[in-house]
Amino acid sequence: MPEDGFGGAGGFGGVAAAPAAMAYELRPLSLGEILDRTFSLYRRRFWLYVGLAAVAAAITTLGEFARLTWGLSGSKIAAADGPRAVLVTLATTLGTLLLYLVAYCLTQAATVHAVNAAYLGRETSIGASFATVRRHWLRYIGIVFWQGCSAVWVPVVLAILGAVLLAPKFGLQVLGAIVLVLAGLSFIYVLIAYIRNSLGIVASVVEDLGVARAMRRSKVLVAGRKGSVLALLLLMYVLNLAGGIVQGVLAVFMVMAHGGGRAALEALVLLATFVVGSLVAPVGAIAFCVFYIDQRVRREGYDVELLMEAGGVGGPLAPFGGAAGGSPFSAPPGSPFGTAMGFGGVAPPPPPVGDSPFSRPLGDVSEGGADGGSGTRG
Repeated sequence: MPEDGFGGAGGFGGVAAAPAAMAYELRPLSLGEILDRTFSLYRRRFWLYVGLAAVAAAITTLGEFARLTWGLSGSKIAAADGPRAVLVTLATTLGTLLLYLVAYCLTQAATVHAVNAAYLGRETSIGASFATVRRHWLRYIGIVFWQGCSAVWVPVVLAILGAVLLAPKFGLQVLGAIVLVLAGLSFIYVLIAYIRNSLGIVASVVEDLGVARAMRRSKVLVAGRKGSVLALLLLMYVLNLAGGIVQGVLAVFMVMAHGGGRAALEALVLLATFVVGSLVAPVGAIAFCVFYIDQRVRREGYDVELLMEAGGVGGPLAPFGGAAGGSPFSAPPGSPFGTAMGFGGVAPPPPPVGDSPFSRPLGDVSEGGADGGSGTRG
C-alpha cells in the first residue's frame, strides 16, 4: 500500500480505510477556546510534538555548543591569526543559521501535518510527518524567507534613507530622535506585515499551495482577525521569555564560575536551550494551525468539507463532477448519491422492464397512473 503519511490509515491511495471519527467538534471558536484547544492537542500528543520540535532544538543546541567552544579557544586563534578567526566565526554562524532555517521550516510543516491529522482523528508519527512534508522543504524555506523580507524591508529602506538624506542636514541629537520615531512606526508595520503572512506554512501544508499562493491565502484568512493573531504572538513571546529567563540566569552563573563549575553550568545551559526549544516551539505551530482551521470553518464551511471527507462523500473528482472511478470516497452501492447524482457511487439498478409504465403501449396505461385506476387511453 502506498504510504500516505498517516500510517496507512488515511485512505489516500491503496485500499480505503474506514472513515475516522472527527476528534474535535468543528465550530467557530473564541480566542479562549482556540488557546484551550491548542493546549489540549499539546497534552494529548505531547511526545509527538516535542519530538518534532526536538530536531530544530538540537540544531540550536549544537550551534550554542560551537559558540561556547569557540569562546574558549577563539582567543588563542585570534592572537595567532586574526583573519582566520573572523572567517571561522563567520562560517560557523552562517552554517548554524542555515541548518536551523531548514530544520525550523520542516519542523513547523511537520507539526502542522500532525495537528491536521489529529483533527481528522488519524494517527501519525514523527517519521511519517517528516516524510510527508520533506519533498516541499524548499517551498517552506521560501515562505519563511518571504515572511521575513516582507516584514523588514520597510525598516531597512527607512534606515538607509535616514542615513543618506538626514545625516548631512541635522545634528546627531535631532537625527537620533527622528530615527526613534521611524523605528516605532517601522515596528508597527513589521508587526502587521508578519501577522498578515503568519498562516503561510499552514496554508501551504494543508492546501498544498506554492509560496505566492500561500501568502495570498494567509492574507485572506487573517483579514478581520489580526487582534487574535497578535494575542497568539504575545503568548509565544511570553513562553519564549520565560525560557529565556531560565537560560539567562544559568548564563550569568556560568560567566561567574571557573574550572569544573563553569563546565557543569555550560552543560546546563546547553540542556536548557534544548529543552526550552523542544517544549515551546510546538505551541506556536499548534496554535496557528487551530486558528487556520477555525478561520476556514467560519468563512468557508470547512467543517462540512471535513465531515464529508471523513464520511466518504468527497474525494478525487472525475469529469462532470463525479468522484473518480474506484475512489475510496465514492458513495456506497445503492446510495442516493450515486452516479446519477455525480458523486461516483454505484447507481441503483433500474426497475425491471416489465414493471416500468413506460414499457407498455400508451393504450395500456391507466389514466389513474400505475395503480391500475379507472380508465385507459385509446
